[in-house]
Amino acid sequence: MNVPGEIDLTRALHVSTAAAEACADLLRNGLGRPGEVRTKGSTTDFVTDIDHAAEAIVLDHLLKATPSFSVLSEEAGEMRRDPDWMWIVDPIDGTTNFVRGIPHVSTSIALAHRGQPVVACIHDPIREETYTAVRGAGAWRNGEKISVSSTESLTGAVLVVGFSRVRDRAARMVAGTRALLDSAGILRTTGSACLDQAFVACGRVDGMWYAGLSMWDVAAGTLLVTEAGGCVSSPSGAHLEDPEEGVVVSNSNLHPAILHAVGGCP
Repeated sequence: MNVPGEIDLTRALHVSTAAAEACADLLRNGLGRPGEVRTKGSTTDFVTDIDHAAEAIVLDHLLKATPSFSVLSEEAGEMRRDPDWMWIVDPIDGTTNFVRGIPHVSTSIALAHRGQPVVACIHDPIREETYTAVRGAGAWRNGEKISVSSTESLTGAVLVVGFSRVRDRAARMVAGTRALLDSAGILRTTGSACLDQAFVACGRVDGMWYAGLSMWDVAAGTLLVTEAGGCVSSPSGAHLEDPEEGVVVSNSNLHPAILHAVGGCP
């Protein structure tokens, strides 16, 4: 599949998949054995030597294949090149899990064209599952097409919530979680927003709400979920422009109810 006058998105997907899977052994072998652990901006926001090593592997693959493309990556920051094409990378989403040996981590890669994700890859190195999507071509896990759940009511729905270290966001999470508990009652918090979105896309969970995320946390997941038939928005229900304001992801049946529960949280 091509963007007219631009690039072959199928080739771009193969590049992103190879890049994500190339660092899988590093993540599996380093789980719970991360070497030196440092903090960045918060005493609970960890970064390890393996984060940087995984990022180097991913970027080497991407930039060898597409040397003119811009890059936004969690550890390396932004590298400005082509203004129309940008790789958005999270080499290890779930670093706290990774440090503590909790087997719920992922590598996320998206390719955005003029700000809109058109290729997505989220790789789960522990379960050896690769989630992929190309704009207009559906969502897939290990080559099999996936879709969001068909759950119609919050009663019995399984939802994932992600808490924040930022004080005002944490306060919103407490209020919103209480509202969701009153309606749904089955909540999980897992520590990898990218993988949570992949789980929504394949129907393992019905929805998720995070009070604040970064672009590398949502770029691949947004495309994956929408291509799987789901919805992604801000907590107010608006088009997702700034993930730091919060992100709601779910199947289309539940989206209005989740927004009702969390959208009015101060």
